Amino acid sequence: MRVSYNEIWYNSDDIVNNMHNGTPIVEKNWSEEFVNNFEYSEGWYYYKKVLSKGESVVILESIEKVVDVYNESTSQYQLDFNYEVLQAENGAASKVWGKEASIEGSSVEWEL
Repeated sequence: MRVSYNEIWYNSDDIVNNMHNGTPIVEKNWSEEFVNNFEYSEGWYYYKKVLSKGESVVILESIEKVVDVYNESTSQYQLDFNYEVLQAENGAASKVWGKEASIEGSSVEWEL
């Protein structure tokens, strides 16, 4: 599995990013699973485990506005996630994503 995300502020008619003077306006509180078991490469976070049928993983615990820059009545924050999942077979990630992965039991070792 791999995950990417996009975040954006809509302020009236303008689209602005999540930074103000180098500080994020909205802080993302990632899950412990995300922090410890995902690797980043080229815009994607790659999961280092195999998910069993019906199993899921929590990515984000919460978000919090930490810098009060935009008027909440005229602004909107949007956070979108993109998930892609492959069958846990050696060679599948290389064929579809162009990334090498070795699978041993429930562990995935990525060559990113």
